[in-house]
Amino acid sequence: MGGPHTSGSLRNVQVIRHGNIAYSVDLYEYLLKGYSAGDVQLRSNDNVFIPPRGKTVSIAGEVHRPAIYELREGETFQDLLSFAGGLRAEAYTRRFQIERVVPFEDREDPLQVRSVLDYDLASVLKGDQPVSLADG
Repeated sequence: MGGPHTSGSLRNVQVIRHGNIAYSVDLYEYLLKGYSAGDVQLRSNDNVFIPPRGKTVSIAGEVHRPAIYELREGETFQDLLSFAGGLRAEAYTRRFQIERVVPFEDREDPLQVRSVLDYDLASVLKGDQPVSLADG
């Protein structure tokens, strides 16, 4: 009621038919492209189930669509950049930063909740420097 909530997945909306998952729909295809190659027609007695959202990252700065995005397993920084509409013309490509929430088990100091990682954007885009993205 009232549209999707931030706690629900937009990448794995499930259509349940006769007690089984009949379809799994990625709403990003509709939101980012305006269409989906595999449209699903709902039938009488179908249920739509929206599971909790998966790994979530945000992107800000000189991109066309700064926002919070949900990533599927195996999606990369390049996928995130594509979701964000790519770089704006004035983007500085020599450096970008990732601010990351440090997982509980990795915190040496309980007060240090976040860490900042620096990368060379040009190297990352060429594939010379890998970037891992984590939830949060």
